[in-house]
Amino acid sequence: MSYCFCIVVFLLLLTAELTLAGPPLLADDTDTPGDKHWEINAAFTIEKRQTELTYEAPILDINYGIGVI
Repeated sequence: MSYCFCIVVFLLLLTAELTLAGPPLLADDTDTPGDKHWEINAAFTIEKRQTELTYEAPILDINYGIGVI
């Protein structure tokens, strides 16, 4: 039983080594807020279709910086 388990783990490690990542994600995100600083982002979205209207509010992203940056 343990012999089969070792083979499966070995094969999984081989396939994990062969995977490739895509290009870096380019985002419009700001940098970290810095040590002892707050960053609060609020958003409101509206999605309009022919027969319906969808609202999302509030969308909040609140961050507090911890560290020496």
